[in-house]
Amino acid sequence: MTKHVFFMSKSLDKQPDLERFQADACEKPYLKLTSWPVDDAVDTKRRIVAINHQKLLHDVQRIGEKGIRSWFVGNGVVKDGRALLMTPMDPLFVLVSKLSASSNKSKSLNDLMASQRWWFELSDINEDSIESICNIDRSYLPDNYQVCDLYVKAEKDKIRQWLSRKVERLVDVLASVEDIDALEPCHDSAFGCTQENNRSNVTNSNILLPRRSATDSRHIKHTREAVHILEEYLKGDWFNELCLIYSIEVESFGSVDKSCTTSEQLLDIQRYNFRKRDALSEGKRSEVSKRQSSKKKSRLDEVNLSGSKSIKSFFMK
Repeated sequence: MTKHVFFMSKSLDKQPDLERFQADACEKPYLKLTSWPVDDAVDTKRRIVAINHQKLLHDVQRIGEKGIRSWFVGNGVVKDGRALLMTPMDPLFVLVSKLSASSNKSKSLNDLMASQRWWFELSDINEDSIESICNIDRSYLPDNYQVCDLYVKAEKDKIRQWLSRKVERLVDVLASVEDIDALEPCHDSAFGCTQENNRSNVTNSNILLPRRSATDSRHIKHTREAVHILEEYLKGDWFNELCLIYSIEVESFGSVDKSCTTSEQLLDIQRYNFRKRDALSEGKRSEVSKRQSSKKKSRLDEVNLSGSKSIKSFFMK
């Protein structure tokens, strides 16, 4: 059964001005898409993030099989027509990606976030949230300082505790999903209801899960899965720290599939914005024009030019 997801706007007046409605959507978009480099040392390790109108950060992923359909969006064609799944994301992941696990120097947030200025606009970013994973040096601060003026230094113990809490929350979610799947088999669980009895697949918050010990095989399996999920949001040195916490070998996860990079997906999504598309395509020749020019050159090579003169020779003495 085909499923569709819609963004519904608030109720409009009885006689809405549709042109004004479209202009508002362009001037004040519901979502702002951007690319976040998880690890500056690995160019392919990027994620697509979205900032909504409430200044909350969301992780953007494509779900479903790749290349199953194409959608027409405005006047453009999106080759990858998979649905976009947006989930709330802790903005501190962005800050952790800029901090070094081996450095003891305090650095300005202005310098650390020079390429991600949108981070300061997020509603969840404040002095308390930053101090939950960093030590703040207030000796450099002016009287009327802002968050971007803070000098911070990574506190390894705080970040290890913060990462451990993320893992434990993921373990609880993975365990609850496994228990629900065992109780109610889902034949069409991507969105909505099952095909058999049309009951919702939403996890029941009233179900109490048993307490798990560190030696429980299910708990160990879910912990490995949780650490593997967080690998996509951490750069190398912090992922190594996370593996040390749970005594997991980094090499056991294997190599990352690079068949389709996140930067390629972002380029596909950014085709909605024609200004960005024109800026990216400026100065680049299409493959068709290259083939046509090479064909013209090959035809000129076959022409016999013996005895002919150039135009320049007629004007020379």
